[in-house]
Amino acid sequence: MKYLIIGQGLSGSFLAFHLLRRKRSFLIIDQGHNGSSSAVAAGMINPVALRRLIPTWRAEEFMSYNANYYQEIESLLGNSYYFDLPLDKLIGSSTEKDFWDKKLPSSALEKLMDNAPLVENKSALIKAETIGRVSSCKRLSIHKLLCDFRSYLIQENLLKDESISYSQLDANSYGDIEFEQLIFCEGSGIVNNPFFNYLPYSMNKGEVLSIKSNSLNSQHVLKKKVFVMPTGEGNYKVGATYAWSWENLKPEEKQKEVLLEGLQEITNAEYSVTNHEASLRPSTKDRRPFLGSHPEHSNYFIFNGMGSRGCLIAPLLGKELLDHIEMGSELNPEADIQRFTN
Repeated sequence: MKYLIIGQGLSGSFLAFHLLRRKRSFLIIDQGHNGSSSAVAAGMINPVALRRLIPTWRAEEFMSYNANYYQEIESLLGNSYYFDLPLDKLIGSSTEKDFWDKKLPSSALEKLMDNAPLVENKSALIKAETIGRVSSCKRLSIHKLLCDFRSYLIQENLLKDESISYSQLDANSYGDIEFEQLIFCEGSGIVNNPFFNYLPYSMNKGEVLSIKSNSLNSQHVLKKKVFVMPTGEGNYKVGATYAWSWENLKPEEKQKEVLLEGLQEITNAEYSVTNHEASLRPSTKDRRPFLGSHPEHSNYFIFNGMGSRGCLIAPLLGKELLDHIEMGSELNPEADIQRFTN
């Protein structure tokens, strides 16, 4: 077997799809999505850093690559997961409006935003006079994609539903499974990995709410301190919190209140809370992902640390990691874990 992949979250699934395209043999070991950041994440893809009104890291490259990539996944699985979903930033003050007027139009943002992104709010239920619109935003239906892809992998005998036992790993084998290359895509579980736990992670706990509102009727993401993202049929995700210390991974009432207060700053619409979820984000201290090989085990690789922008960055980064393994292509220095060993 060419590849053994540990983890079938966003990173592991996207790598596996690349391997299917390349007709490489592989097997994934994964025990399920319960509590994983990939399963809980809202799936919003925003290529603009709103506080500074600049493109996020490599935004145009990632957005350009993703359109065809997600279309091919949809063709394989026979379903739709990738949707246009403009984002409306609620402008809260004249100072903020002046900032947007000053920063735009910008050549750096011309492919990501309209020429005149400031528009008048016409909804009585939204608490803003002016809205700054990011027209290039997307939504990925992550949970549905991962579940459908898991079913496909199981049907094709490409996934073992079990947890990883590091003690069974040898240079080119895992129990009775032989492989050439091993790639760890474990999300927050990587902190327990004896090969890559030396890397500087910055795990944080995030929480989101699901709400139902028959009156809000927004077809765009609404963003202020929190976001309100439509997911269809009057359902919305409200998120997200960031906490760098926690007692457990259960949803917390105080974080729910933070999200509800943020929601009240956005809309007067009536709603009911239908779910409250929490998970750990596999973030890194320098806010760049971890790609590359182990300094001593040259056929052990990591593809992890996507943070809150995994839906945006992971498809192209997965290709770049496989190009590195198979053709010796150089990894982007900001993502290559060699930045911590040089």
